[in-house]
Amino acid sequence: MMRVCRMLVIGLAVALPSVGFGAPGPMIPPAMPAAGPTASGNLAIRAIPGTRDAAIPAGAKVLVTLFHQGRPVRQLDATLDDTGLAVLSDVPVVAALTPVVQVEYSGVTYQDTGPEMTPEHPDSSVQVTVFETTNAKPAWRVVSRQVLVTPSPGRVSVSETVYVDNPSDKTWLGDKPASNGKTTTVDLSLPERAENVTLGGGFHGWCCTTFEGGTLAVQMPLMPGKYVYQFTYDVATPTGEGTISLGADAVTDEVAMFIPESGVTASPDGLSPGSVQMTESGPLRLYVGRGVGPGQRVSVALTGLVPEVVTPVADPGAVPAGAMSSGLSPVVWIGGGVVLVLGGYAVAAAMRRGA
Repeated sequence: MMRVCRMLVIGLAVALPSVGFGAPGPMIPPAMPAAGPTASGNLAIRAIPGTRDAAIPAGAKVLVTLFHQGRPVRQLDATLDDTGLAVLSDVPVVAALTPVVQVEYSGVTYQDTGPEMTPEHPDSSVQVTVFETTNAKPAWRVVSRQVLVTPSPGRVSVSETVYVDNPSDKTWLGDKPASNGKTTTVDLSLPERAENVTLGGGFHGWCCTTFEGGTLAVQMPLMPGKYVYQFTYDVATPTGEGTISLGADAVTDEVAMFIPESGVTASPDGLSPGSVQMTESGPLRLYVGRGVGPGQRVSVALTGLVPEVVTPVADPGAVPAGAMSSGLSPVVWIGGGVVLVLGGYAVAAAMRRGA
């Protein structure tokens, strides 16, 4: 039996072009190797039901994208037969190709990756598990919420990795309407004054995510199994004080928050101080909370942070004592010398959104 490399994702976590079902679209070929022997490969695709007592997904549409060196080179489509099988024959294989298979079933796209196809071994097979859908909220939970707090003048930067689990055998479509017209599945409460939210792994961009009223909400189907969401944000601390308060609309098995020890006073609520870990940036104290109920919050109040640095704006007409005005543009006088500073800032804002 051929090895099947299975990768379940929420939506389209793999960087694919925008594709739909139907005629294959044009591909932009990468730098292919020099012409060599071409083999005709066969790609077998089987979709199986992951929901108990569900029917075989006969007639479901299939889209295959072949990747070479991480770039798409060709798309093929097919339809599953009555047994849930589709076979693509005579696929030309001139170089190593990785098949990424999408199966659309009950309005949800399921995706898996198959073993590499090469001229020496041109045949491959992929098995995709599909599920029935439901609007009924499952007993989903946050398995672990890992939080790293990094202070800087006037703010702290927070990096989160959140592991969630849908233990049911159905894909949940959500139950709460969002402002973008979609329904929310996973929602996470962030601290007050959270801003500059940046989405990372597990998200499908701001088309399917909102951040309103301090809640980061995902409007994507939650498939059975475990999934990971990664994101960052800032919390303003202009006076040198701030609170990192977290919650979720589900049971949270564990919260693990890492906070620098040096120069910062931390007062936890719902979290217990744990061990200290040494890092290149200094010691980090672990604060742990377990069994946090839906809608409940845990927090750490921080004091001793560096407040916001306010740079005074110099009077352009002021001239230091003993200095002669030249009639030129104002300059900065330092220790009797003249320094002309020309500067600017380039701020990256990919998929960022304020509170």
